[in-house]
Amino acid sequence: MGFFTARRARKLAAEYALYEQYEDQIRWQPADSVGPEDREPVWEYLYLASEVARGIAAFEADYQELLHQRTMSGKGPSEDVQGSIQHIKDAAASIGISVQLLEKILNPARLEVAMGPQGNAGSEQEIVKLAHGIVGAYANMIHIAHDLRSSHPDKRIQPLTKDTSDIVLLPLEQIRAWSAELTRQISDLASKFRSGHPVTEPLRIALTITMDPSVTAKFNRDLAAAQRLV
Repeated sequence: MGFFTARRARKLAAEYALYEQYEDQIRWQPADSVGPEDREPVWEYLYLASEVARGIAAFEADYQELLHQRTMSGKGPSEDVQGSIQHIKDAAASIGISVQLLEKILNPARLEVAMGPQGNAGSEQEIVKLAHGIVGAYANMIHIAHDLRSSHPDKRIQPLTKDTSDIVLLPLEQIRAWSAELTRQISDLASKFRSGHPVTEPLRIALTITMDPSVTAKFNRDLAAAQRLV
C-alpha cells in the first residue's frame, strides 16, 4: 500500500508539473499591467473578475472571427493522411489539457493562496496568475480551433477537422458566461459592503466546463472513419 501511495504521489507530482509548465506557456501576457482600483473589502475578487473580463475582451475579435470562420479543405487526397490525423488528435489533446487546466487553476488551494485565508489580504501577484491563466486557456482554445479551420486538410478528413474545432465552442461560451456572472456577483457583493447591507448569498466561483455530447459523438465517429483511410 505504501509503495502504491508513493508511486501515485510521484505520478501526481509529474502531472502537476506538466500542467504548471503548460499554464506558464499559454498564460496571457498583456502589454500593459493593471492593478486593483483600491483595497476595499472583497478587492481580491473584484480584481480577479476584472482581469478575466479584460482578457476575454482582448480576444473578442479572435472569438468573433472563429464563430464566422469556415473550415477549409484541400482539393484532393493527401499523401500524409496519417500525419494530418495525428495533428488533429494532438489538437484535441491540447483542448482537453486546456479544459483540465482551468479546473486546476480554480482549485480551492490555489484560490486560498491568491485570495488569502479568511481575515487576511490576498496576493495581487497570485490573483494575476489565476486570472491570466484562465484567459490563457480561453485564448489557447480559440487559437487551436482557428488553426484547425485554416489548415486545408485532406478533404476526406475535413469533417473531423471541423468536429475538433467545434469542440471548443461550448467551453468558450461557458467561460464567457462564467466571467459575466462572476463580475455581476462580485459587483453586487461590493455594493452591499459599501452600503453596510448584510451579505446573505454565498459567492459561487466554481467554473464548470462540459463538452457538447453531439459534437463529441460526431468527433468519435469521424475519427474512426478517418483512421480507416490509413
